[in-house]
Amino acid sequence: MGCVFSCLASTFIYAGEVLQQLCLAVGEISAVLVRALFGLVVVLCDVLAAVSCCWRVPWSERPDRSTYSYDTRLLADVGGQKVLSGAFTKQGREQRRQIKEARNKERELEAEQRAAKRKEEKEAKEKQKAAAKAEVADEKAAAKKEETATEATASATTTEAARA
Repeated sequence: MGCVFSCLASTFIYAGEVLQQLCLAVGEISAVLVRALFGLVVVLCDVLAAVSCCWRVPWSERPDRSTYSYDTRLLADVGGQKVLSGAFTKQGREQRRQIKEARNKERELEAEQRAAKRKEEKEAKEKQKAAAKAEVADEKAAAKKEETATEATASATTTEAARA
């Protein structure tokens, strides 16, 4: 992030110089005001750059405002996580590929765990349904047994009453 703020400051420096030169044609006061305004913006960008990267990158290793060339590896080395090194270096691309593979493997493991959990829950529900069906069947069998027992006692009492 510090690199972003530093680049923003560079942009504002160039824009301020152009506007200052344009305002010199109008009047010296406007040129001074533009220079002061852009100076404040550049200082703010520098402060933000320092705050965002000073704990990770020493002052001597911070990006300067020179033009970018392929030989300067400042973009690849700025920051704790080396954000742009994944795009500009072979090791960065390899590391990014390994990280992507690890994430994919982690997602697969999580999917397998969710599938196993769903399967266990489904089996538990099926066991509960089977137990409920067995309980209902037992209750029906007990009710039928009682019914046949009461019919048998009723028929026995009617036969005894008929004999008497």
